[in-house]
Amino acid sequence: MDSATITALAALFTALATLLLVCFNKRQLNINNEQLKLNNLALSVDLVIRLEKRFDDDLITQRRAAAHALENLTEENESDIEPILDFFETLGLLTRRKALDEEFVWSYFFYWFYGYWRVSKDIVKKQRKKWKTRYQDLVWLEYVLMNLERQKRGELDESEWEYFIEEEKTLS
Repeated sequence: MDSATITALAALFTALATLLLVCFNKRQLNINNEQLKLNNLALSVDLVIRLEKRFDDDLITQRRAAAHALENLTEENESDIEPILDFFETLGLLTRRKALDEEFVWSYFFYWFYGYWRVSKDIVKKQRKKWKTRYQDLVWLEYVLMNLERQKRGELDESEWEYFIEEEKTLS
């Protein structure tokens, strides 16, 4: 074998070895990406469960006060709904920024979100007229959750929501 053939074979083996390394690295990158997705999913599950606990336990007094205020809304008691709207604003921000999975948020929070949204959306609109960015993530979340609800269950039956506020007022 002459030196030109040896050089050509060496170049061919080098190219093949490089190709094998690229394939191996691409496979390893895919494995790492899948692991990252699973880790993010686990973090999202943990966060949504902790937020549900906060909503169920820590905000129970505010939920009861908000329900009473919404039953007979005045300028004086309008602020009683804000801790609940603020909670959903934060939920919207975390969801929009992908810290929370949209379907998890829909599954865990749609009932409460819609229950409060349907009776407080005029407050949100009023505040957004005064402060344009106020509750922007809450409004975004309403769009996302309503689309998911329609996909999963179809159109809402408003008669199913008649007693929501009454139920929230009796929380203990």
